[in-house]
Amino acid sequence: MRSESLLWNDHEGTLRSMRSKEDSEDYRYFPDPDLTPLVLAPSLLTWANSAVPELPRDRRARFEDSYRLTEYESGVLTQTREGADLFEDVVDQTGDAGITAKWIMGPVQALMKARAETPKSFALRPEALGQLIGLVTDGTISDAVARGVLEIMATSGRSAVDVVEASGLQQVRDRSVVTGWVEGVVTSFPNEVRRFREGEARLLGFLVGQVMKASEGKADPRQVNEVLRSWLNGLD
Repeated sequence: MRSESLLWNDHEGTLRSMRSKEDSEDYRYFPDPDLTPLVLAPSLLTWANSAVPELPRDRRARFEDSYRLTEYESGVLTQTREGADLFEDVVDQTGDAGITAKWIMGPVQALMKARAETPKSFALRPEALGQLIGLVTDGTISDAVARGVLEIMATSGRSAVDVVEASGLQQVRDRSVVTGWVEGVVTSFPNEVRRFREGEARLLGFLVGQVMKASEGKADPRQVNEVLRSWLNGLD
């Protein structure tokens, strides 16, 4: 058998040779006469193994398998133990791993960076983040509005519900109100409307953006799309 010193690459899960040894004596090891033999009880080994925390590679694999995240998402979320803990704690609140990953990797990480904070020191706890994300998923506020609410929460310590109610940021779902915003945009951008009807489908996004701007982000984007499409197709 070849005797050699090896180096372990944790990222690739591979070994590579560092240097060879001609004989075992080259390792310079021998029994220490001052040390008695050490015999470890099986129960101690079992306890030691159970005390080892989940390794990053194992956690990444579990995130991909259990939460159906991509390799990239799981890699970002497990860069630190505290970051992975935060993600899982928020998922416990939202029940939606996909949108939670989007928020942790996007607005939350950006805000932590701006405030020079870490997942461990971040001003908002998982319960607060879960409540905010819940307001987005149930349609109470738009994604754009929620980003602003997130910053107010981190600065003031107020809950998402308090900020939204106090500022009147709830999404408007009254079809007549949304229709009014759509009519205003259709009237203000006749050239874009004409070009859309002539086949420039990409202009739908521009017109939706103008409606959202007119509503100060309060209009329900799904309803805006529905009403706007009806208008553009001559159904309203």
